[in-house]
Amino acid sequence: MAYNRTVTTTIASGEATATVNLSAGPDKSQPLTLVGIITPSSIDGDNLAFEGSVDDNTYAPINYDGNPVTLSITGSTAYTLDPVIFAPYKHVRLTTQTGSTTQNQSAERTLAVIAREVS
Repeated sequence: MAYNRTVTTTIASGEATATVNLSAGPDKSQPLTLVGIITPSSIDGDNLAFEGSVDDNTYAPINYDGNPVTLSITGSTAYTLDPVIFAPYKHVRLTTQTGSTTQNQSAERTLAVIAREVS
């Protein structure tokens, strides 16, 4: 049975990105996929954009059905994500945006990322 795991990731003040390591299950034998995100009470920007990587060095924008994967966001909100979109990636980078422009944070922001084992 697959269980949800909550992983926190932090966007530093003056930065716009944070990385989630999806190969970081407790025993690292079972890869994880994103299934949800909870935003902090305050966050700069109105979108999250997603990039994927298999090696934590080279990232590329994640597209699904030919469209960039983005999420409209506000503070203190829980969002459900489609796990199929994120299953191929060992690392996912989250970037805050206003519209499609990168938006740096005015303070440190911690997001709760909910992940589940890929089955």
